[in-house]
Amino acid sequence: MIKKIITFLFIFLVLALAAFVVFVYFIPTEKYIKRNHTAKWEMRAVWISTFMNVDWPRSTKISQEEQKQNLIEQLDIHAQNKMNTIIFQVRPSADAFYNSPYEPWSQWLTGKQGQAPKPYYDPLEFAIQQVHKRNMEFHAWFNPYRAMADTAWKAELDSNNIILKKPEWFVAYGRGLYFNPGIPDVQQYIIKIVLDVVRRYDIDAVHFDDYFYPYKIPDLEFKDTETFKKYCVNYEQSDINQWRRSNVNNLIKTVGDSIKKVKPHIKFGISPFGVWRNSDVDKEGTLTQAGQPSFDATYADTRKWVKEAWVDYITPQIYWHIGHKRADFDEITNWWRKNHYNRHLYIGHGIYKLSKDADEKQWRSAQQIINQVEKTRTSPEIKGSMFFSSFVFTQNPKKINDVFQDRLYKYPALVPKMEWIDSVAPQAPIHFKSTQNPSGIVLSWQNKKPMGTLNEPYFYIIYQFRGKDANFELKNGNIYAITRQNKFYLLQEASIFSFLYKEYTFIVTAVDRQNNESLASEPIVVKLKGMNTMKLW
Repeated sequence: MIKKIITFLFIFLVLALAAFVVFVYFIPTEKYIKRNHTAKWEMRAVWISTFMNVDWPRSTKISQEEQKQNLIEQLDIHAQNKMNTIIFQVRPSADAFYNSPYEPWSQWLTGKQGQAPKPYYDPLEFAIQQVHKRNMEFHAWFNPYRAMADTAWKAELDSNNIILKKPEWFVAYGRGLYFNPGIPDVQQYIIKIVLDVVRRYDIDAVHFDDYFYPYKIPDLEFKDTETFKKYCVNYEQSDINQWRRSNVNNLIKTVGDSIKKVKPHIKFGISPFGVWRNSDVDKEGTLTQAGQPSFDATYADTRKWVKEAWVDYITPQIYWHIGHKRADFDEITNWWRKNHYNRHLYIGHGIYKLSKDADEKQWRSAQQIINQVEKTRTSPEIKGSMFFSSFVFTQNPKKINDVFQDRLYKYPALVPKMEWIDSVAPQAPIHFKSTQNPSGIVLSWQNKKPMGTLNEPYFYIIYQFRGKDANFELKNGNIYAITRQNKFYLLQEASIFSFLYKEYTFIVTAVDRQNNESLASEPIVVKLKGMNTMKLW
């Protein structure tokens, strides 16, 4: 009797286990992965400021290994938030966060200007490596004209600083010291600095911010009258302001042209002050009362730069909230939509203002950022967003990282394509196959011979779909992995129940450095225990 009961219980347990397995592996599901797709090409960038240790390194007193770890932690957060671009400040003030033959090591790296890291490493090289490892673009951020934010620091300058070698190149203004943009040798020097990085480092873009001529201080003149008299040829004395704009224009045009001559694939972008001109001064400006519009304050004719196609992208810093009385986010954004002249337009967001104690109540909730990003997405002219700055994400005010991961940037996006640089996609990968090994499944593929250097595959996108229906769409909601290798591992241990596994279709595409995506490879079907977690790096 007992033996019969034991046999019955054993049979019952086996049948119950089998029923459980069938339920787990054959529970009704949608054929396709149901996800909220967003634009597959969308700029998602974060600025990392090194000036005065705003973002990185957090202190000059920590070791080099701690510096590296601190940067890795920040980049990990941005990768998890599905950002695709890092704007890293490499030259804050006539100094360098890299091994420069022309300018000293930054004081905000080691605590002393001119002092190399010990043990030695090149922060720029390390940062590029780590950013690319996470399949993000690296934009090298230069401040062209600022030499010292505070002249009280002059005693701490390295003996090789250009300020000490060429004092006639500089103008003191307020507490700061600035390169004089009207001196031709100054322009050539700045171009030399930029091109040195372009030649020696694997960057994806050169980036300037909003600092050109210094922002105006009431009742204080920028003393460049003698420079104007010496170098001005085409302007009358009363046109010194236009001459100043011409100086900045010449720099922007020459930098852009020079970059393309050295490395055609490297982009040039600028993030100026958000307002070009107020409409009370110029009817073509915005209905704003901004304090220092770029055209009039810093002599930066930002609209001209996109109109003349001197830059590849522009990111106006629209750091005001929606409905601001003097500078409304919507008004400024809409003006730029009509004035970007087919160059890429991204919006700069002042996420640093987000705080429960913010002076303006609109910034006490993450809803402000949500509304701003979602508004930009309603306009095809706007290709994405940039956020100032990195340290905010490490503090995570109002759980902003959850907002990006769960709502705004739930799925990955590629950096927008720039057809004027390159519009030809790589050829589709060939010989796509899966191979079983003891630890899982290996997906592998090969490339066809590229049609040119710019069309070489730079990375690959693996898409995953339920079932084996071939009518799939290459949307970002179906991206399973992004890799720079010609193979990818699906970790899955062998099981006696593998015959019950579900079928999934995989395809792979090749993407070149300008984010042109190939056609899809031939699909392959793989049996998996379940939907694998998305792996972006």
